[in-house]
Parts: sequence; C-alpha cells; structure tokens
Amino acid sequence: MIRNVALCLGLGFALSACGTTQVIVVKEASRYDRNNVSHQAEMIESTNPEEWMVRATGGGATTEMALADAKRAVVWYVLFGGRTRMLQTADDQNAVMAYEHEVFENAPSFITYESGIKGKRAEGGKTYLTKNYRVRVDLIRGFLESRNVIASQEEINDKLDLPIVMITKPTNGDEAFAATVMGDYFQSRGFEVNVVDNTEKTNAMVDSVLALEGEVDPAFSLAMSLGADVLVKVDAFGEEAKGKFVTGQQGSVSVKAYYSTTGRQLAAATGFSAARVGAGAKALIQEAANDAAERLSTAMQAQWRKELTKGRPLALVVTAASDIAKAVDEPLYDAVRGMCKAKRTTAGKTTFRYELRCDGIASGYDLYKSLKDEYEGPGAVNRLQDFNSMVILSIGYEDGADVNFY
Repeated sequence: MIRNVALCLGLGFALSACGTTQVIVVKEASRYDRNNVSHQAEMIESTNPEEWMVRATGGGATTEMALADAKRAVVWYVLFGGRTRMLQTADDQNAVMAYEHEVFENAPSFITYESGIKGKRAEGGKTYLTKNYRVRVDLIRGFLESRNVIASQEEINDKLDLPIVMITKPTNGDEAFAATVMGDYFQSRGFEVNVVDNTEKTNAMVDSVLALEGEVDPAFSLAMSLGADVLVKVDAFGEEAKGKFVTGQQGSVSVKAYYSTTGRQLAAATGFSAARVGAGAKALIQEAANDAAERLSTAMQAQWRKELTKGRPLALVVTAASDIAKAVDEPLYDAVRGMCKAKRTTAGKTTFRYELRCDGIASGYDLYKSLKDEYEGPGAVNRLQDFNSMVILSIGYEDGADVNFY
C-alpha cells in the first residue's frame, strides 16, 4: 500500500519548505492460499517415511516476513509440489481449499529443524532468503485427515488393494543395504513386501512357463513364485558431488518397478542423499534409499490406481494334453475373453498364455475357479499352481501324469 505524506520544514512561524514523499507500507496477506505463498521449494531428501528435508525460498519486506514465507513454501511443496505431492488428485486439491489459510498459517508447527541462511537476494523491493527445513510430513497428513480432506493411509491402502512387492537383494553390499532400507520404507507405507536374495532357488514350473518366451530372468521367476505383483530392482552407488551449496560424498539409489507377470515397467525413481564431507557410506545410501522409496512408492500408488481402472492385471497359463490341445484352443479362448479383457501372448503346441485385465477377479485362484465354470471344451480344468497374480492350469491330463510346457 502507498500513502502520500506531507513533510514541512518550518523556521519560527515562517514555512520555508514543504514537499511530499512516498512511504511504502507492506502488509502480509490477510488469508494465505496456494496462490499467494512462495512456490520456490525443492526436495533435498526423504529422511524417513515421516520426514522430508526441503530447501525453500521465501520473500518479504523484512527478514522475518521472508523466512515465514519460506516455511509456507515448504508446506506448499508437501501439498502441491513435485511428483511426491500429498494431494495427488484434483478432488483432494479442491477439498483442501477451505483449510488452506489454516494449514499455511500453521507451517512453523510442522517444521522440526531449519538450517542457517543458504542464499539471499534483493529483488523488487523484497528480500528473498533460502534455508533448508526438515518437515514432518506425517503431521501435515494428520492435519488434513482430521479435517476429512484426505483419507487415512490405512483407508487408502484398503480401498486401493496395494500390490504385493518383491525387492531383489543383490550381493553387492551397498545395493543389498539399499534394498533392505527400501523394504522397511515400503512396509511402513502399507505394502506387503518381500526382500529376497538373488541367490534363492526359483520355481521349476514357473521357469518352464517363462522359458516359452525366451531366456528366464530368475528375479521375475522368484517374484511370480512368491506371489508378488511387482518386482523392484535396485542400483546403489556413492559418488563425488559438487553442488551449489556443498561439495562432498553423495549417495544415489536408482530403482525400477516391473509387473512380475509381464515384465512391463510400472514406475521408476532415483533418490539422492545430501552431499556431505566425511559422511559414512551407509548413512548416505540410507538417505538415498529412503528418498528413492518415497518417490517410487508415490509413483507406484498413482500408477496402480490408474491400472486398476482397467481391471486387475493377471496372467493365465494353460497346458493341454497333446491329444486334445487343438480342440482346447478355441473354447479356452472364448471362455477367457468372456471373463476378462485378454491378450494372448504365447501359443505353443500344447501351452497357451494370456495377459488379462479382470473385474471382480482378485487372484490367480479366483481366476481358476471362474474359468473352471466357464470353460466348455474337452477335458477337465485342473489347477497346477496359483499365485497372487498368476495361475497355471492343465486341461485333459490324467491324475499323476507328467505335465509339459511347449
């Protein structure tokens, strides 16, 4: 706000000079919302599932106003910024409107640590200050849950039917440690998780099925054998980092998540630790793994939600007795297409494999029961093995007969 103020200089009763000048009075917004707080913020690391380290810049007429704006920028980032934002959907972002002033006004209560000033500049009559902040993401989530803006993590997990995850644990020390850290993180987010050594024995029948499509990747065979919907592979390493604010060692963890039954990539992420001088390798890898897990779990939840709108992803493998295999093919195809959206990926002389998207069929065993009722061709449908996302069936084999896949 600008006001004109008269300034007069008098000598005795005589007015010798009189003029005007402008005094700028800066007032903070009466109500805060996503449009009038700073958006200058970025993730540094996800310290653990409850806390993030965020670098934020705020602006104001005074140092105090600039730092207060920086703290609001931290909250803005948690709610609206980046791929890991808390409010992922348009419905969530609309629901928070009534509480935006309250949540931004309470920004200091969500922050547990702030660094010294990392950057300073003057621009447009304002001072801009940058700091690093540790923010309790769980407190912000609890604030919104208590006001029914978002559902609790438990409600989300129950409704979403999160995928079962298998994380491969390589023999490399850093990568094995990163896989363990990521497993703990995923578990804290409500996922059912198996962290498995690469050296574990695979399932012979699953190997035979996968061999129909080429070379067998033991990690995918293990994932299917354990009933995992999603396979996560981990790469971790340390490196020299030279950044704007610090030079030192930095940990990095790259992760990719694949559908176990198809090998198609579901999501990917890379996490970094802060760059530090003299920090231990495990501490840096742990920070980077937590950061990667936060990014990947958020991306997986969002993508899995989209995928489920197309139907539950399942894999079906059927091997038929050689004397009736040709007669089985068409009625099997018709039964499968009548139950689910189906893509036939492999058809050998006696073995047929399908990728499916099914509504109302939650597991491989449910798929077996449905197909047993719907199939009208020759031979009886029998279950060989079933997993969470896949079922292996035989048709027309006598009890005790050896089953072949070709």
